[in-house]
Amino acid sequence: MEELDSAAHSSYSLFYHLVWAPKYRRKVLDGKVGERAKQIIEAISVKYGYKVDTLKVSPDHIHLLVSLPPRISIVEAIRTLKSITAKTLLEEFPELKKHLWQGSLWTRGYAVNSVGGLNLDTVRQYIMTEQEP
Repeated sequence: MEELDSAAHSSYSLFYHLVWAPKYRRKVLDGKVGERAKQIIEAISVKYGYKVDTLKVSPDHIHLLVSLPPRISIVEAIRTLKSITAKTLLEEFPELKKHLWQGSLWTRGYAVNSVGGLNLDTVRQYIMTEQEP
């Protein structure tokens, strides 16, 4: 069982498995771009109070198992993660724009599942061992 985190007036254990991808599922997150994406996600998490549990950046998508405090909605967290990573990666790697139409890095959508208790280890294992297409 995972330990509870705490805030001023609450204790919680809120984990989410997030998945999002570049537009057209382009394989643009490899090499330096992928490593930089990881660094940006980790920095965003520290700044906004998210706790990264497991993170894997594949060439055509990102898996993130993250714990969020109850004051932060999942919509707010994914919007923050996607917008800051896109802005930073497009500034630092302008060649990415050649692979994308309209200059947007990410698809509009994302997948999210809440995860708790015994399922945490299963999700961690899935993220780390998922095979590339």
